[in-house]
Amino acid sequence: MGFSINFIDYKSPDKFLTRGQISIGDFAEEFECAIHYWNKEKYINQWLEGCNKICEESKSALMTSIHEPKKANFMVWWVMHREKNIIYIQNHLLMMEGLLSPFVEENIYEHIRDRETIDEDGNEISEWQTTVSEVQEWLQYQKLKNSSEDT
Repeated sequence: MGFSINFIDYKSPDKFLTRGQISIGDFAEEFECAIHYWNKEKYINQWLEGCNKICEESKSALMTSIHEPKKANFMVWWVMHREKNIIYIQNHLLMMEGLLSPFVEENIYEHIRDRETIDEDGNEISEWQTTVSEVQEWLQYQKLKNSSEDT
């Protein structure tokens, strides 16, 4: 599969922390995921929503660590931009201080900025590519997995 995002088996000494993994083509990266504000189900639902959204629209995101918005300094997410059939994915910190409007978790996508490939220091921003069909394949796999778990 050319794209996936899932939780992995992880025994954390902190009951409010777990790990996940995102895979994009040959690239795979594990991430720490805070589960004191959102539980695993909330993250998975947002990942499904975010992946469905990028298949239909030009911007979306996958939240991988969210905290109480009124107390948080930042969140961690993977921002996605689609150009035709190609989806560009970048890992970002969403800094609460610099937001143009207050963070409301029901509308996280309003904080996605336009895609940039060079940072303010002139360095290339790391990004990975996948396709709409690879994201749709992951969505289909999740749908089949969930329906088999329900039976």
